[in-house]
Amino acid sequence: AHLILERGVPAQACLAITFSRRAAEELRERLAALLPAGAGECAIHTFHSLGLAFLHAENAAAGLPADFRIADERERAAVLAVELGVSQGKAARLLKAVSLSKRTGVPPADEDSAAALAACRRLGRAGHWVGFDDLIGLPAEVLENDPAVAARWRQRFRHVCVDEFQDLDAQQYRLLQLLAPLAASVCAIGDPNQAIYGFRGADATLFARFAQDFPGARTLRLGRNYRSSGSIVSAAAQ
Repeated sequence: AHLILERGVPAQACLAITFSRRAAEELRERLAALLPAGAGECAIHTFHSLGLAFLHAENAAAGLPADFRIADERERAAVLAVELGVSQGKAARLLKAVSLSKRTGVPPADEDSAAALAACRRLGRAGHWVGFDDLIGLPAEVLENDPAVAARWRQRFRHVCVDEFQDLDAQQYRLLQLLAPLAASVCAIGDPNQAIYGFRGADATLFARFAQDFPGARTLRLGRNYRSSGSIVSAAAQ
């Protein structure tokens, strides 16, 4: 709202990314109250809804038909079990390994998981579906490999704000880097002490990477707690 009302930035040039649909809806409600009618509309997304919007707009570049769909975990486990000739339980376990590999960008450590990753890609192409993690990985691949598409999206968003930065995984950070040109204004808000999702690929060391990759960014530390009593803060600080 500050950028639009006080800095003259077009609303369409602003992208806000948060981590849940509920938070994204709250952002929309807040901005609707802050901005006058006719001010335009910011793009407000979760990382996955942003990836989905990207793939709908750039499905050809991603090698997807216009009517592609998102397959849930149960469906993917069922077709993977048939493809690999394993039980549903083992297929579900392999899918978790595939998901972690996609989130972190680290290749699977064992042959079964590597075979499952290759099978998921093959089955998805044949069935015209993508998995949940593909909503991040596929847009990143397109942005890396198609300069025309990358230029179009980088020109679109000149100001990018990311909430809950401590929850980003490597692929989400990669997507952020590819979307934000060097000339863009990028704001990341987060607290490494609240990083609790390492088990699913989140990486709090991305704060240090952000400082390296965006050397012009200032660091503003919010050190006053307005939520908790002094005794809670003192205990937590230990």
